[in-house]
Amino acid sequence: MTRYLFPFLLLTLSPFFSWSQSGGRAIYEFLQLSPSARVTALGGRYISVQDSDVVLAQMNPAILSIHSTKSIALNQSFYLGGTRFSTLSGAFHLPKENITVHAGLQYLNYGKFQGADEFGNKTNEFNASDMAFIAGASKKLFDDLSIGLNLKFIFSQLETYKSSGLGIDLGALYTLKQDRQYLGLSIRHMGIQWDPYYETREPLPFNIELGYTQRLEYVPIQFSITAHDLQRWSLRYDNPDAEVSIFGEPVNTPSSVERFIDNAARHLIFGAEVLIGKYAPLRLRLGYHHQRHQELKDQNYRGLSGFSGGIGIKLSRLSFDYGMANYHLAGSMHSIGLTFRLK
Repeated sequence: MTRYLFPFLLLTLSPFFSWSQSGGRAIYEFLQLSPSARVTALGGRYISVQDSDVVLAQMNPAILSIHSTKSIALNQSFYLGGTRFSTLSGAFHLPKENITVHAGLQYLNYGKFQGADEFGNKTNEFNASDMAFIAGASKKLFDDLSIGLNLKFIFSQLETYKSSGLGIDLGALYTLKQDRQYLGLSIRHMGIQWDPYYETREPLPFNIELGYTQRLEYVPIQFSITAHDLQRWSLRYDNPDAEVSIFGEPVNTPSSVERFIDNAARHLIFGAEVLIGKYAPLRLRLGYHHQRHQELKDQNYRGLSGFSGGIGIKLSRLSFDYGMANYHLAGSMHSIGLTFRLK
């Protein structure tokens, strides 16, 4: 019966799938944020590997396995303006059903805001926050194929306005070669906003992602390529300010071939991990997010927008991760993570 589970879920959830197509403003964009320091260092998306990292199930539930159980992971990300994003993850295995389940929490705190009336007079301060409770499960259909499902119960508060909704993720992970090559598929943020902020319901940030990860056989490097936003082709934004130079002179307009290549590259995120030592207790990480680079780079100065990096350290039952992502010359975001493995 299990071989019919994944097609059945696709058929059952097709109304959510079609309703959540791109084409308007989406709500609950915090669901797109990186859930851990490791993912931050690798470019912000990582859906195609299966190891002991339980947090990755928040992006692709099929990643869950018995190797990611008996551990608790806490991650904290620090964004510009005092915004903080926290995640909590844990998982356990049900041997009788041969299913691995997990639970998690995502919480984004925007901090305090100064209220004002229509005339600009200051009123009371107020808070804003987003939260998602996540529950999911993964099951092996075959030795090389796993599928998974996430349910996300979403709550949001912006001053006195409140909203809630339900998000659904479907995932699949295929092992290509002796646990050294993986192909992952994640269909994320299907669902509905059942309680709107005011009157109009808005779509969730629907996203289809496809990832490939390979660990080299004779070199301690693991690299990945993740394609995101596959549900739409055009990700380019032509900035009118970039049509002239700082001296007021027109710049060369990119050709159709250049525009095609740039748009295709905006779908891609590259990441690499250097595994140092026996059992890799030390990991160095690098990532590159081309869309972020193109949209946030300064037109007049060279910078590292879109680049990211970090480090991972394993000490017995405790793991520490640090990740940094460069967004703009104005600043970067930093993320730290702690994972404690139970006996």
